[in-house]
Amino acid sequence: MLQHEGLNRGPWKELERFEVGLSKIFESVIVEIKVCFEGELGVVSGGATIPSGFLKTIKFDNKEIMFYFPNIDVSGEDWGHFKVMN
Repeated sequence: MLQHEGLNRGPWKELERFEVGLSKIFESVIVEIKVCFEGELGVVSGGATIPSGFLKTIKFDNKEIMFYFPNIDVSGEDWGHFKVMN
């Protein structure tokens, strides 16, 4: 995935730890990730388009929580700041 390392090694990684914790408590945890392409997008030398962000949905225990992460350096941010209010 063409994800900024400040996102991948920061809030994204911490949220993945939360997901692992959920999986130890609940029988079923479903994680869906939608890759977003909006606005002006960069392209890497191999030709792949760099996403603008990622929408992650976590479903467990008849609950659903969503997060939107822009594909930028958000290292040091708490993953809870990216929760989408629905």
